[in-house]
Amino acid sequence: MKRTLSLVVLLVVLAGCSLTPPRQTGILAPVTRAADEYEQARERYADDPAIVDLYRERLVELALTLAQHRRQEGEWYAAERTLHHALATLPGHARLEQALEQTNLARQARLQQVRDQALAAEAEYRLARRSTLQEQTRLQEQDYLHDWRVNRNASRLEALAEPLHNCARRNLERNALPLAERCLVLAERIRGEAFVEDTRQALQARLTPPEQSTTVAGSEPRPTPPARNNNRKAKEAELRAGLTQAMNAGDLSHARAITHQLIELKGQTPQLRDLQRSLDTAIQVQIDSLHKLANEHYRLQRYQEAKSAWEEVLKLDPDDPQARALIERADRVIQKLESLHQEDGNGPNPR
Repeated sequence: MKRTLSLVVLLVVLAGCSLTPPRQTGILAPVTRAADEYEQARERYADDPAIVDLYRERLVELALTLAQHRRQEGEWYAAERTLHHALATLPGHARLEQALEQTNLARQARLQQVRDQALAAEAEYRLARRSTLQEQTRLQEQDYLHDWRVNRNASRLEALAEPLHNCARRNLERNALPLAERCLVLAERIRGEAFVEDTRQALQARLTPPEQSTTVAGSEPRPTPPARNNNRKAKEAELRAGLTQAMNAGDLSHARAITHQLIELKGQTPQLRDLQRSLDTAIQVQIDSLHKLANEHYRLQRYQEAKSAWEEVLKLDPDDPQARALIERADRVIQKLESLHQEDGNGPNPR
């Protein structure tokens, strides 16, 4: 009996584990590392605010770039969490708060769009049910239950007319013309043309006429073979997975390289163009910050720390000639100091 009870408890625990959503701590890891580095810099360089400012700017640019990528991937909650996590370290930061506000507005707009689509889907179902009930009326003997179903469906359709009209107006203002037209057609089917006449005229004024095809017969481009399309989709999915992994790891240099591959595969889409610009900006900010940090260490005769900062520059931009030259200069100074300390009998100085 005890053994049976133990097995039941084990099954319940395992079932509960399978239903528990996984913790998404990985998406915050890059911001967490940057925040920790910033806090350490505040303690270590308390007398040098210029260096602290550099660490703060790196944290901000990283959070903004990661949030933008996650917005483009439709991960609105992850984008908000990223910005909230950075604001926990930098409360009141203007750029982070502005990005968070924009993300919230965009998320609310997307949520409203999903609700409008659900509204249109419900109206389409009710209209289809009305047709079915009307057909049943002609095929079977009428009864009170059937009449009740018809009346209930009719009342629910009537209640959807005004929300559908509002949906059309709302999406017309947002320039979401396909959804606006979808809602407008449904409202018209429920209450007639007069009910939506003003909105119909506004929508017609916004719709552009379809372009006339000027393709000469026999000159149509050959369609892409299905196998090639499948290969392109598989390659795109692989690159996007790699991009997300690189962004979650905070490896902006690798993320930029994958973005270039996606552009070669798909072309310069607006989303990829914006992501490329954000990555270029974030990487350049990091490079500039690292150069300033290295120069500050060098000025304070922290030669090993200066060299480490310039080495970080080369990880972001292997072709940076200034970083290579300054690393060589720092190496010469470090070697010279070590030799002087050895001559004095004090042993090597790692500084």
